[in-house]
Amino acid sequence: MASAHIPQEKWLNAINSLQAIMDREAMLLLRSCTLSRSKGQWILFVPNKFALDKINEKYLSSVLFALQKQDVPQIETRLGEAQQNLFTQRKQSNDFAPTFNSRLNPHYQFENFIVGKSNDNAYAAVHRVSKGLLSEDFNPLLIYGGTGLGKSHLMHAAGNALCQNGKKRVMYLTAEEFTNDYINAIKNPKREMSDFINFYRNADALLIDDVQFLSGKNRSQEEFFHTFNSLFDKKRQIILTCDRFPKEIEGLADRLKSRFGSGLTVSVAPPDYETRIAILQSKAERLHFSLPKEVEEYIAEKVTSNIRDLEGALRKVYAYCEFNHEIITLDIARNALNDLIQAQNCDITIDHIRTITATHFNISVEDMDSKKRMAAITLPRQIAMHLAKSLTQHSYPEIGKIFGKRDHSTVIHACRKIDELLQENESFYKEYNVLKMRIMGS
Repeated sequence: MASAHIPQEKWLNAINSLQAIMDREAMLLLRSCTLSRSKGQWILFVPNKFALDKINEKYLSSVLFALQKQDVPQIETRLGEAQQNLFTQRKQSNDFAPTFNSRLNPHYQFENFIVGKSNDNAYAAVHRVSKGLLSEDFNPLLIYGGTGLGKSHLMHAAGNALCQNGKKRVMYLTAEEFTNDYINAIKNPKREMSDFINFYRNADALLIDDVQFLSGKNRSQEEFFHTFNSLFDKKRQIILTCDRFPKEIEGLADRLKSRFGSGLTVSVAPPDYETRIAILQSKAERLHFSLPKEVEEYIAEKVTSNIRDLEGALRKVYAYCEFNHEIITLDIARNALNDLIQAQNCDITIDHIRTITATHFNISVEDMDSKKRMAAITLPRQIAMHLAKSLTQHSYPEIGKIFGKRDHSTVIHACRKIDELLQENESFYKEYNVLKMRIMGS
């Protein structure tokens, strides 16, 4: 049975090797895929058409290069089922002993996490619980803060350390994955539900990313509440991350808010200048990229929002130099980051985006907030949502609330729809960028 898992092990090794050069969106996309082998043919199963098109158009050459290092000479990309849910995989393999390294990213370690004033308390707390010495004051441990600030890195580092310290069943997953597993279980309750309950409630440690995803999902919240209580009563460590303080999560049951806040709650904030410099130096070293001091300082001064944007800016400069066979200078860095810096300097608000977009398409801002579904209103609304996500720091739920109190899933759908149009339709791409430049320049 072990041989059945070899293709997926090769796939995970391949995508982990791409961590240094891929952004978070690309990594999430690749992690949703499954590598399989049938009759001598290597097949990469991709869960939906959007992901399939994106991989074929943007990432296939990098994927092939990484897989060749895993002795996979060629692959066929195919639309198909993504990997099975976590507890079904383990049940079928009859192998509950491993430490779930398939879910933990081995590249996220405490040693490569840059500590600064913005995250030192969170780092200290996570590092302490990772030693496996449970304290009720630290259980649960909840890390909250905006996107791209290192919450997931700390959680993975804790999981990897717990494994090294003898914890055999460390489970890492997102709240969305927990919800999906639960949905799969209730589809066949007689056979699956007891397995689901036994699986999750017998973890040595449970690490759940993005618990705000449970908002509005009452049955999933109910099951998670019981899972939480079971593990807590058994004195098992629970670590959670969230994009905001738990009490601010709308649609989350009060008893879960109370549970989430009953242990230690720590925050992470945008990195200060010194920490940004240290992050750039560390990332450049991993890329084997010699970064002049003036370029390092320029990027650190201009990109202040979060770690993900900072690393993205460095990747952009790195790619610019690689593709154009240039030696990095301050002028080269300025050219490479021109669009990004312009967008940041505009101090753009969602209201500004909505006003300019409505005028551009000859509709009213009120139309965007309405329930009207004709194409003349729906498309501009989706474009404005996409621009709001790309030009501001607002989250999907925040954008949805501004656009007529819509659910965050509506905003996600809109962003995916516009991404597809930008890839497929050249005239749309041109009009979109005309509008974007108008917003940034006005």
